[in-house]
Amino acid sequence: MAFDIIDFKANALKNNGILPKNRFVFSFKTPPGVVSTISDRDVRYYCHSISLPGRGVELGAHKRYGVGFVEKNVLNGSIQDFQASFLADGQGKVIDLFDSWFQFMTGSGKQITNKEDMFTVPYRDDIVTNGTLEVYDYTNQSVRVYGLKEMFPVAIGDVQLAWEDQNSFYTVPVTFNIFNMELNAEASQSNEEKLPWLDETLTSLNGIPSRQGRGFSLSQITLPQIPQIPIISDFVNIPQPTAILQRSIGTVAGQAQGGVSRTLRQTLGGFRGL
Repeated sequence: MAFDIIDFKANALKNNGILPKNRFVFSFKTPPGVVSTISDRDVRYYCHSISLPGRGVELGAHKRYGVGFVEKNVLNGSIQDFQASFLADGQGKVIDLFDSWFQFMTGSGKQITNKEDMFTVPYRDDIVTNGTLEVYDYTNQSVRVYGLKEMFPVAIGDVQLAWEDQNSFYTVPVTFNIFNMELNAEASQSNEEKLPWLDETLTSLNGIPSRQGRGFSLSQITLPQIPQIPIISDFVNIPQPTAILQRSIGTVAGQAQGGVSRTLRQTLGGFRGL
């Protein structure tokens, strides 16, 4: 049987479409031994990318009859380290959080008054914490909640800074280790508290007015087309530009809609002094 795109689309719509990769919230509590200047609630705003921890099994091989083919059986399970990237806020609080966390774990990077305190490793319970990774669909419904148990950073990645790099932001890449990952864990906050700012952030990044795209796929929204208007350089060598611009304003205003026409009148009206 040939592949039928109509059946595929019908099946996808029946299951709330295809799950997007950009609707998630990663949150965790600061460990008890780490001093932080940013609240746990605010940290989740700055995690803009994360990789879901991979899982694997440890296999043992033996020959069932002592000879012949090798049979493999599961001996143990394993969970890989995962990476998350955080935007750095203007006051450096996100950077301070992970710097303090790393310094507390290793005893490095701080002023030492007693040499015995240098590179002293604290208890595990003082450096680990629990986190949640919650994934949502386009309708803001929670699809999966992953509980990340006993996590702590094992590496803070390097950050490349450059004077000519003017169109990007300071990000902090962090690699975490976890002891266990719980599936369908309990959410750390309610959807009503979490999703409004997430939805506003996603719609703003895609150039869509706030709340316009809520509950829809961003690719399904079509922005209004603004008619092309003449620019001032077109009238540099033409006499009486004021009259020409007034006629252009009237033409464009008749084609544009509501607020767009008012905006064009206000913008082009500034050229009357030519």
